[in-house]
Amino acid sequence: MSWHHGILNSCLVFLLLLSFSTSSEPGKGCSFEDVPIDTRNFSRIVANLKKLLLLDYPVLVPINLKLDKFCKELWQIHLTNRKLIHMINVSGSTLKENITELKNHTNFVEECDINDSCAKFVTTNISEFLEPIPSYLSDLRDKMEKYIDEGVPLNFSNCTIIHCQPELSPPPALQVTAPKQTPDHDSQHKDAFRKSHWVLPAVLVFMLVVLLIWILLQKRPWERSQRYEERELELMEV
Repeated sequence: MSWHHGILNSCLVFLLLLSFSTSSEPGKGCSFEDVPIDTRNFSRIVANLKKLLLLDYPVLVPINLKLDKFCKELWQIHLTNRKLIHMINVSGSTLKENITELKNHTNFVEECDINDSCAKFVTTNISEFLEPIPSYLSDLRDKMEKYIDEGVPLNFSNCTIIHCQPELSPPPALQVTAPKQTPDHDSQHKDAFRKSHWVLPAVLVFMLVVLLIWILLQKRPWERSQRYEERELELMEV
């Protein structure tokens, strides 16, 4: 009895392990049997959203995605879908309804379970965020339709990890010199006043010196002539 009981327990454990291992394996992955993108009325949806949202409504957009020819549209749609989920969670009822209508066109990308850990973002306004979404969807739809026509499976399993461009090294530090300070209008006026204040005394001193020199030059011939006359008188007396 104990032997059969041990076999039964072993079989149960094996079946449990088999079920766990089977459930942990990825299912469909990032592959599609048909084109999952329908862009009908998409322009109207985007136009309605622009009317409801402020033009300066801040959103994040990726800046460092690698320019992968095969995966780029799928990556952009994934990040767009992630942002739409966040917007739905923080929006009111009317806005939430319109954003959900837009998100219905990007839901398919959630099947891919994309890893976007390397993506970096910058803040922009809602118009720049919404504007390229139709082109992302239409470009990916055209690509999928082309593959189907050529008999190529719609398998995007290689796109489940976003690849990012390497970070650029920061430029060498530049030596920053203090900008040359230019005096304001008042200080310039004061400097000009100080300069003009000293000009007049300097001119007067110069003129006085010239006058003294002129007097001395005029006095010397007169003194010479007077001495000459005195000497003549002395000679006549002798």
